[in-house]
This record gives sequence, C-alpha cells and structure tokens, in this order.
Amino acid sequence: MKVLIIGADRLGDIPGQLKSKGVTEVIHWDGRSKAQRKWVIPENLTEVIIFYDFVAHSLMHQVKKELKQRKVPITFARRGQSCVAAMKLNQIRIREEAV
Repeated sequence: MKVLIIGADRLGDIPGQLKSKGVTEVIHWDGRSKAQRKWVIPENLTEVIIFYDFVAHSLMHQVKKELKQRKVPITFARRGQSCVAAMKLNQIRIREEAV
C-alpha cells in the first residue's frame, strides 16, 4: 500500500503507525511550496491524507479534484489527529482483504 501525506513539516511517528498497518511506502509533501502545485501525484496510491491546517489551500483543492477523478480515498485531518488517519487505513485494509 502506498500513502501520500500532504501537510505538516514533521510527521513524528505517523509513518511508523501507518507501516504497522501494512503501508509499504509513505510519501510526504509539506504542502507549503507553490512549486508543489506542479508536482505529479504518484500513481497507485491507496490513500491520501491531507493535514488541512498545514497546507496551501490552492494545493489542497487541486489535489482533491484530481484524486476524486482517480477515485482515490482522501482523509482530511488536523495534524494532531493522527488517529483519524489511522481509522481510515483500517477501512482500507478491510477493503483490500475483501478483494
């Protein structure tokens, strides 16, 4: 499973928590740079987590639009709510096991 996290300068233990849930690759964009609006969103994402209180809103809206077209699940959370991100990944794991 591959997860993109957008927002926050430092992630703390969040990548470790995600890897303990079966995530194999965690990609992090801090979401503050204007140049990131031109970055290509990786393929084959299982989930995208956006910490909306630490991200440029124009980037957030652009990413949200593209991910809706791709039908990639998005979790919006505050940086301090890493448990919200973990709850969403539990749902992904259930969906994967059902496939």
